[in-house]
Amino acid sequence: FSLCSIFWNNEVDLGACHLDELTNLFPMEGNYAKDPNSEDYKLSLKMIEMWTNFAKTSVPSGGGVDWTPVETDALEHLEISNSGLSMKTYPVKERRAFWKSLKTHGAHDTTRIQTLNHCKRTAGNGLSVEPTDCTVEPGN
Repeated sequence: FSLCSIFWNNEVDLGACHLDELTNLFPMEGNYAKDPNSEDYKLSLKMIEMWTNFAKTSVPSGGGVDWTPVETDALEHLEISNSGLSMKTYPVKERRAFWKSLKTHGAHDTTRIQTLNHCKRTAGNGLSVEPTDCTVEPGN
C-alpha cells in the first residue's frame, strides 16, 4: 500500500512512500479508514497496538510475528498488510542498487557546500569564477 498513487496520481508502484503509515496511526483529513468494519480500520488498530507496544517497551511486538532488526544486506523488514504480518526481505534489489550507484560528489560535506555556495554567489555578481576555484578536495 502507498499513498503515492492517491496524492500524486502515480500509477507506477514505487513501494511505500515516506510517512505512508501516519494515516493509519493518527486521525488525518481524508483518512480512508473510518468505517470500523473495514479491513483498513482493523489494520489501523493493529498498527496502533504495535507502535504503542514499541513506545512502551522498546520492543516491536504485536500480531504474533517476531519483528527482528535488519542484520544483512537483504534489508529484512516487517510487511504489514490487510492479509497479515510477515517478515520479508527488500523486494526491489534493482531499485536499491540504482540509488546506491548514484555519486554524491561530496554533497554531504558542508565545507564543499559552503564553497560551492560562495562560488555561486560570486559568479552571480558578474565576477569571473573558474571551475577549479570552486573545487574542494576531500579532507580540505
